[in-house]
Amino acid sequence: MNKDHAQQQTEYLRDNDAPCPRCAYNLRNSPSHRCPECGLDFSQIPVTHLQSIYTDAKLERRLTRIALVCILIVGPVACVLAYAASIRPVTLMTIAGFVTAVACALYADRTTTLRHIRASSKSLYDGTTGYGTLALLIVAIMGFPTVLIVVKLLHEFAG
Repeated sequence: MNKDHAQQQTEYLRDNDAPCPRCAYNLRNSPSHRCPECGLDFSQIPVTHLQSIYTDAKLERRLTRIALVCILIVGPVACVLAYAASIRPVTLMTIAGFVTAVACALYADRTTTLRHIRASSKSLYDGTTGYGTLALLIVAIMGFPTVLIVVKLLHEFAG
């Protein structure tokens, strides 16, 4: 970290509230460039992005979790339908795809803050990462089938 950047961060945090990108601890008047709550070194994060990384990552985590819920609802139904159709290769491919999608969503959820911190060092950082866009795409594609399945299940239980 160069001196100019360190001085700029110190001055900014002297007068402004900024949440830690990882734990949301208020870094105002922080004596060092390390979060006293979680130990995150925020020295390389540009001052312009320090304020927004936590909220950007939080939004992306929510999108990822919604995508995971959609996958967990639609995936088993697709596996059961493939099995009921007695098409074994399709069943195995469906189960493999389902497990892969769940693993990817869990990985994306666990690494969200770190990806935002890395992305913030680039001048083109706009508050998003590729995983957030992918999670939004999954929600857009699987959201409608998820709603249909839930409505059908509720209708069957009610009737």
